[in-house]
Amino acid sequence: MALSNRQRVFVEEYLHSWNASEAARKAGYKTKAAVAGSRLLTKANVQAAIEARISEIKMRADEVLSRLADQARSDMGDFVASRRDPLTKKRELVIDLARARRKRKLHLIKSLSETKEGLKVELYSAQEALALLGKAHRLFVDKQEISGPDGGPVPVKIDDEQYHRAMATLADAIRAALPAGNAGPSGAVGASEQAPVGGADDASG
Repeated sequence: MALSNRQRVFVEEYLHSWNASEAARKAGYKTKAAVAGSRLLTKANVQAAIEARISEIKMRADEVLSRLADQARSDMGDFVASRRDPLTKKRELVIDLARARRKRKLHLIKSLSETKEGLKVELYSAQEALALLGKAHRLFVDKQEISGPDGGPVPVKIDDEQYHRAMATLADAIRAALPAGNAGPSGAVGASEQAPVGGADDASG
């Protein structure tokens, strides 16, 4: 089912604010906007339109990494140009957005403001972009050292039941590892493996 004009506006406004009530008001649902917004989100055609728009506007992983790589390689030289001051006849550097646009670098601008000296441009931090890229490529590994009080070993508390259960498990593992006939019912070493009680003279006589 096709969206109405108001529903289409609701979808776009909802994707900007993620607030159904506000999106409904901006779409023209003046009365009980909160109710209208909740109801619109339950409609199958509206849900499908929201999912389709999210698929269109979301960034793929490779695009995210590409943007971060651009920020890491950013250079203010792409945003300035040299010109001669008509009064002082001296050359000076000025912000040149047309130059940045030609180089397709405008997406690297974090903020742009007007000052007494002219335009002020702030680029996204190359250092932060490098850190995020390093994490994405697992170049940096965060390690944590855990210790007990005053830097000592971490105390481990085991109650009697846990202890006996662990020892029984260990005994079962040892019995399973021994060749057949070397362990008796109690897990003791068989008689064939025991040393004779007497010395060499006893064995010969």
